[in-house]
Amino acid sequence: MRHMVATLAAAALSCAACAQAGGGSGGGENLPSAGVVPWSASQTEDGLANYIVAGDANVRYSEPAVWRHTDRVQLWLTRVQDGTSAIVVTDGSSLERLGSPEVAIHDARDPAVASDHDGVLWLAWIDEGSGAIVAARVDESGVPTQPVSRLVEPRAGERLGAPSLAATDDGWLLVFSATPSPDAASRIDRVWLDADRHARQRITIVDVERECADIAGVSEPCWDADGVGSPDLKRDVTALGRTQYRLFFAGERQGRRDIGFAASFDGTHWSRYAFNPVLGDTFDESGPASLRDGDRTLLLFTDDRGAVQNGITFATLDE
Repeated sequence: MRHMVATLAAAALSCAACAQAGGGSGGGENLPSAGVVPWSASQTEDGLANYIVAGDANVRYSEPAVWRHTDRVQLWLTRVQDGTSAIVVTDGSSLERLGSPEVAIHDARDPAVASDHDGVLWLAWIDEGSGAIVAARVDESGVPTQPVSRLVEPRAGERLGAPSLAATDDGWLLVFSATPSPDAASRIDRVWLDADRHARQRITIVDVERECADIAGVSEPCWDADGVGSPDLKRDVTALGRTQYRLFFAGERQGRRDIGFAASFDGTHWSRYAFNPVLGDTFDESGPASLRDGDRTLLLFTDDRGAVQNGITFATLDE
């Protein structure tokens, strides 16, 4: 059965532990970690993953981006079919009642959705032709409108992926995965975008962990030793009225991916949750996308079981 991998669910309330995981300066010792654990996965009666969008041996879905409207839920996905990537979109009255995905953007992957201060929805994605991160407003059907803004260009030999963005007081915070070269581990970078969507101050905010130990204190490879990516960024306000950025992300080790959590008060200094990964199992979980739904948080993710099963499922966190 899919389960939350944190050693102690009660540790979710330990703000000090969350700060220590980031080296002490990542957001401060009062960094809230509520809304991290424990997760309850959506399953069928026989214990299998309950896919809201299911792939097969010929069609694979990944990297969900989700938005809740007043009367419906809208979902964007990467679909890979016959070696070609496209972003598809679907919607429905709930996650369990989605329609058939329709192509929104050809030759594209890794969608992300966010609203600006005027309530206008924007979609960001990777343009397969150039490898750049681009963005545009979307209409009610979820299809981008012109013009398309180019946000971040890849550096020489670099592969960008999985952008995610949140509106700030004077622009946007954009995070994304970056792999410097084919044999390098991926990391998560961020840039600030001004009101005209010009990028500045690119830095790395989440990198692979270098030193980990088991419960007995014996050194072992970290859960994300081979790379981190697929960030899902949300801007929130704490109970004390302070802005907080919350980040779910995927970490990889020996071909298997699980989902971790980090957070920040300023978008520059980040604290990892002390008991990452927050969601994992014997299969491959990646592409997290979080959504507030009343008194609970939904965490959509890609569940890949190879040729047997693949698709998008979700877990819930009641608060």
